[in-house]
Amino acid sequence: MVSLNGVTQICFPKYTTMEAIKTQSESNTSINHGATTPNWIQKFDETAEFNRYGIISVGFLLVGILGGATVGIFGFDAVWKLATVVGFSMLSLTLMLAVAPIKYVTRSILLALLVDLIVVIVSTI
Repeated sequence: MVSLNGVTQICFPKYTTMEAIKTQSESNTSINHGATTPNWIQKFDETAEFNRYGIISVGFLLVGILGGATVGIFGFDAVWKLATVVGFSMLSLTLMLAVAPIKYVTRSILLALLVDLIVVIVSTI
């Protein structure tokens, strides 16, 4: 505030509130140029976000069918096989139902399918 001839006047700052926030956030933003994520994974994540509902529906089918077949055929000899398959399948299905970030959904689907295949291979040996 500035007082001029006994009259108090309000001086406005150089920036409006939104411009000040934008300027402050631009100055605080830092980019990690040493990121180790390969370029093809970044492109996959961007494409996956666009195809979210297709990936989720196919994920339900694949994880549900392969997980159920693995438990039904190969999971009854040992409790650890049953628990492993059910745990990873439920993790994947829970992330899909919760509409979690697609990055986590795709990785959990792949992990659940990989665990199912490993249990099938171990059981047939």
